[in-house]
Amino acid sequence: MEPRGISGLDDYGDPTELVAAGYDRVGERYTALAMQGNETKARHTNLILGRLPDGSDVLDLGCGSGQPTTAILARRFNVIGVELSSVQIERAREAVPNARFVQADMSRLELSLCSFDAVVAFYSIIHVPRARQQALFESIYSWLRPGGILVASLASTGSEIDIEENYLGAPMYWSSFDAETSRQMLRDAGLELERAELVTQTFDGVEERHLWVVARRPS
Repeated sequence: MEPRGISGLDDYGDPTELVAAGYDRVGERYTALAMQGNETKARHTNLILGRLPDGSDVLDLGCGSGQPTTAILARRFNVIGVELSSVQIERAREAVPNARFVQADMSRLELSLCSFDAVVAFYSIIHVPRARQQALFESIYSWLRPGGILVASLASTGSEIDIEENYLGAPMYWSSFDAETSRQMLRDAGLELERAELVTQTFDGVEERHLWVVARRPS
């Protein structure tokens, strides 16, 4: 992710509340854009479908409205979706009734140890203040069963505070490390990197670059 807005939180307050309020307002438009197709996201979703047996337990961090990723995963797996936005999570509950949903800040989430076969985080960890990201990776490690996988998109460049005043119609916040730092943080959390690739894509006419990773908790 390239820095795309202005810096500074003085006019906006708590970044978690800023992200939640932003997706409350723009979630419908964001979902419509997400449903137009994303080859890289589809490929990484299919990777999970290809690796896990039916009935596996999957955690979707930053599930949004549940479409399309959560809905696809829930056809075969037991899925728990985590989302900040109260509006988006209600859309998700309606769209994917066979999944469970929790409205929460993923960086402050408490879950049972070794309870998931996979954790998915598409375009969501980039909204977590980077001071909390190492602890989040360590939590993900603890939530995964031995041999479980994390499939995620992370940032490509570092920016502690990145705010855009009008992201799809509302202020939005991002925070990130550069790609190599993120790779090392995953390793420091105990995860083994299976794949890490930088991919450039266009979203709503804006070119963005993300680090897509597949990491595994050792057996």
